[in-house]
Amino acid sequence: MKFPSHLVLALTLMAPATTAVAQEAKPTAVNVHNFVRAETDLYFRKAAVDDGAFGKLRHRREMALIDKQDVVRMNRDTLYSSGVFDLDAGPLTIKLPNAGKRFMSMQVVSQDHYTTEVAYGPGTFSYDKNKSAPATST
Repeated sequence: MKFPSHLVLALTLMAPATTAVAQEAKPTAVNVHNFVRAETDLYFRKAAVDDGAFGKLRHRREMALIDKQDVVRMNRDTLYSSGVFDLDAGPLTIKLPNAGKRFMSMQVVSQDHYTTEVAYGPGTFSYDKNKSAPATST
């Protein structure tokens, strides 16, 4: 099977407040005020617990099946890697290699569903709990 000439790396970084993956909590009703966090927590739980990508990267070597997509409308011609990282445990450094002529990107998403950074080339990228969240305005 010939793979397409691009790879997308989507990383998710957990905010410090709710980093215990195995922690049991009593259910919270989802409403318009907490939907974004609830949806992100659902995606993070799938990656961290169901896919075993807590504290490490999980690399998919096959295209996503139509009925097994991690998020709505995944690219059908893209290989994905993902991981959920607890920045309370310490800083994180990701090194993206030179992909040659292949397209590669990395999207960093906070637990509040903000894209805090997008990278489109090789390099070393470091994150800590202060860099993972976007600045808030008052």
